[in-house]
Order: sequence, then structure tokens, then C-alpha cells
Amino acid sequence: MNRIKINGITYEVENGSSVVVSGNSVVVNGQKLGKANDPIQSIEITGSIESLQVDHCENLVVNNDKTIGRIQTVSGDISCNDVNSISTVNGDVVCNECKGSISTVNGDVRERK
Repeated sequence: MNRIKINGITYEVENGSSVVVSGNSVVVNGQKLGKANDPIQSIEITGSIESLQVDHCENLVVNNDKTIGRIQTVSGDISCNDVNSISTVNGDVVCNECKGSISTVNGDVRERK
């Protein structure tokens, strides 16, 4: 099982899950799991998911053991291991390896090697 911790509340999800955090709703594979306290200050993911879409989060950390397909945020800094693609409007991106594209409108991008 994989764990997603949002503002200190932990959710367990299956491998390959698609996760959406929009407003204060947490949706995994199309099913609403619950509500997160607004504003979203931190999201930490441990394990492997297929995709993550977040409106806003101050600090997003992904401790993945396999490559994640896609991470997309509107606002917030992203730190992760290997990923296929990352897209954010406002935020810095730090990752081990991106196998596809990284885009940020307003932020810095750094790959750890």
C-alpha cells in the first residue's frame, strides 16, 4: 500500500492510483476519500502512484520507489524522485530524474544527479 499524508491526515491507496486534491477534496481513482483541512500546507506521498493533480500546496514531497507518471500542480514546490513529467504554474521543482518534460511558469527546476 502507498500512503498519502495531507496536512497530517494519512490515506492509504493502491499502486498505480490517480490522485486529485482539489480545493479540500481528496479523490483517488474517481472516488472521494474525504476532505483535507484548508489551506493545504503539505502533501507527502510514500510509494508509487500513477498521477497526482493538486490545485495548491505549499510543500509537496513524493518519496517514490518507482517512476511516477505525472505530477501537476497550479501552485506549490515539488520534490520527488523519478517522474515522467511535471507541470506547475508557480513553484520550484527538484527531482532525481525526469524522463519526459518539466515545465514551470514561475519557478526554478533542478535535477539531482
